Amino acid sequence: MWRQGLGRVVWLLSSGAAAVLWAGVALASEVASLYQQLEVAVAQQNWPVALEIVQILQVLQPERALELQQYRQRLQVLAGSPTQLPLEQQNQSIPSTPENLAARVFIQNAKGRVKSTRAVRFENLEITYPETYQIDFTFQSPPGPAQQIPVLISVSGSRGVSFKRHIQLGTPRSGEIQVEFTVRDEPRPTAVKVEVIGGPARTFPLNLPSSSTEIARRYVN
Repeated sequence: MWRQGLGRVVWLLSSGAAAVLWAGVALASEVASLYQQLEVAVAQQNWPVALEIVQILQVLQPERALELQQYRQRLQVLAGSPTQLPLEQQNQSIPSTPENLAARVFIQNAKGRVKSTRAVRFENLEITYPETYQIDFTFQSPPGPAQQIPVLISVSGSRGVSFKRHIQLGTPRSGEIQVEFTVRDEPRPTAVKVEVIGGPARTFPLNLPSSSTEIARRYVN
């Protein structure tokens, strides 16, 4: 009875309409691929992989968070149970690693900060302005072989500046990239776009002071 219930849950999860993906940077076909991998992991009783895939889907589909959480709890029960699935399901096999890892990279966040400042003195008053900006990006990918993923980072503003970087993902599954530029490169940074070449992209607004913005002032002797 439990086996039938599990199969029904997997079918329900797999047959939903095209999902709205996290941050709008991936396609519904990518989520469908993850569901296929989930079905295979369950059929093979590979519970650690199945749990990882469900965790990724929870990020990609926040509108189905409750449904996915309930399904994850059922998988956790199975992971600690001697319950066996039918042999014909165990014999199913497809590649467990994505063919195109770049298309499945998740751009999680961007943190911008002022690395250094410059001070302008007017008699006994000192006013500080930003001089160098630093932005950190976090990436996550499904498990897979280690690959160097090309990334294009574009900062918008009055001039605009871009950077091309590479990040190793798959193994490990997460990583960070850091870029740095001065106010001479871009005096008024307003947003940054992160694009995995051949994969998803995401744009983040930047709440950074511009080169003409006063950060702090103090009186000096």
